[in-house]
Amino acid sequence: MVDDRTEEEHFRITHELIAVMLRVRRAGITVALKVLESRSMIKSEHRRITVLDRQALILLTRGTYGPAEVEYGRLKSISLG
Repeated sequence: MVDDRTEEEHFRITHELIAVMLRVRRAGITVALKVLESRSMIKSEHRRITVLDRQALILLTRGTYGPAEVEYGRLKSISLG
């Protein structure tokens, strides 16, 4: 979802920030990123992630990606004024 909101071919983010957003240990993020990289879905470098196979990542979510995007769109359209 972060990749959806950037116009670059990569985005900058730390393992720590991902861990905070997902409420998991940073070490778990490191392991998960290594797994995704070993499957050639992403390239992970120091504070930088490049999505290599977007479709494979979406399939990996087993249907949870779409509903989250719909909810994000709904929340974005709510006026706070």
